[in-house]
Amino acid sequence: MLHDEIIREIMSFASEAHLPCPPKIPRETTPDREATPSDSIIPPSWTQYPELLPANLVSPGPGDLGSAVSVSHVCQRWRQLALEHATLWAHTVGLLPGQVDLMVSRSKSSPLHVMLYGADYRPNPDVVLDYFRSHPEASSRIHSLTWVEGRTNYFRKNYCSPGTAGLLTQCDLSGLYDLTIFASETFNFENTVIDPEWGSAYLIHINVPALVSASIHDTVFAFHDARNLTRLSLQMLDDVAIDDMHMNLCFNVGQLLSCLNKYKDTLEFLELSSVGYAMHEPDAYDVIRQTFGEVRMGLVHFSRLRTFIFRDDFWPPELLLSDEEAEDEPYAQPIPLLYASLSPMKAFFSFLSYPEDTDIILHVMCASEGAAKTLHAFMPMLDHVGSPFCAAARVLFNHRLERLSIAFYRLPDDIFDAYPDVDDQDVVDPWLETVFGQWDNTMISSHNRNPSIIMNISYHDTVQPMDILRIFLGDDADLAALAVRTDNEDDYSGVVDFYQSTENPGFTRLELFESLDDEDVEAEEEED
Repeated sequence: MLHDEIIREIMSFASEAHLPCPPKIPRETTPDREATPSDSIIPPSWTQYPELLPANLVSPGPGDLGSAVSVSHVCQRWRQLALEHATLWAHTVGLLPGQVDLMVSRSKSSPLHVMLYGADYRPNPDVVLDYFRSHPEASSRIHSLTWVEGRTNYFRKNYCSPGTAGLLTQCDLSGLYDLTIFASETFNFENTVIDPEWGSAYLIHINVPALVSASIHDTVFAFHDARNLTRLSLQMLDDVAIDDMHMNLCFNVGQLLSCLNKYKDTLEFLELSSVGYAMHEPDAYDVIRQTFGEVRMGLVHFSRLRTFIFRDDFWPPELLLSDEEAEDEPYAQPIPLLYASLSPMKAFFSFLSYPEDTDIILHVMCASEGAAKTLHAFMPMLDHVGSPFCAAARVLFNHRLERLSIAFYRLPDDIFDAYPDVDDQDVVDPWLETVFGQWDNTMISSHNRNPSIIMNISYHDTVQPMDILRIFLGDDADLAALAVRTDNEDDYSGVVDFYQSTENPGFTRLELFESLDDEDVEAEEEED
């Protein structure tokens, strides 16, 4: 017979492998329609980014309380041990809103990990928040909160409209360390009153002095006194396919800067994802002037930032209508170059600065050569805000995913100074191994240093990856070394032919795979 302590350890291991999850209830049902296994409470747009979802939401299954209930149903002895195992029940709080008081009592004094799921045909999670508002001794024990809201405009109506104060803001969250929220925000934003002081029309004011990590999707929070916040992820990705004339599903550059300025001294990891970054309604420069009192470069300095991930979809500037009179102007700029000089991405980064060793990862969509030119014109801005000069690059082709990745490396002085003066391969090859690491086509990862800048460029069939590379690897690239990673030798030949036709004196290396599948590419990009 197993000792009680061993059984408790088994329960603890099981709780980590068997997370609580909501039942599969469709977003829209009718009285004469039953839920089917293919239904999910996850809004369709979120399924485009499964890596951003909590692990137990990608395939919710039939729904249960996880291991807490499972182990309590094994036998009478196990049930008694499970009921006394406080940490098991501390992970079930909120999943059944009507039993929140029971779950909290079973968790005793353990830190609480609250999970809320809002949907039209589920009990309202406000029941849970109302309980915690009335029991501050319990709410102060909340260490993590995950809230997935599938009701359209719920946050808009209950937290973001003038005169409203949602229940979450009225709870004592002084012990909250981790916050994850998926908010369904889709329609009727154009009439929202703007409050520039707080940086966004969608800001939710919340006091979380102990907060360390926050991942917020499709809404934005203003954290009071968040002196411990080191990780922040803001995603504005809900319903990415809809035609948003008012740019309501995009971050406003001025409002975003006002928000980030509150955490500039603590953030070590920052992730920003949007289908675009707006400069108007309200005017970004007006918001910056109201917040900072001036408009100048480098207003927000992240003194501790180590990783900055940035997503943006570049509009093809060729689709923009030019001023007919401008065609007669002798100094009129072509639309792509004009758009590049005014791009929101360039404006946003111009107000930032960060340490030289910050890793920059850009995920961008370039659906035309003009969009690629816009991105290329932006790159010098990274030098101004803190990124070091990069003397080497690795290109990764993936035609099946329509993705091109370019990793730029900073070379230490001792390696760069040892740059070969001759083209002797016996000299060049060892130097390239020092730069890029030894290459083995049976291995995906062969890095011996982290890239300073990574650009993951998605494109459509309207533009060819070689056309994008020609824009980025021109005479101004000034690369000492280039590696081309591909499963197609023609890719390498095309890059080398172009590279050698420029003024670049550098050396190239082919990293040819026999087969480069999607999983390998994803593993490679994660390693980068």
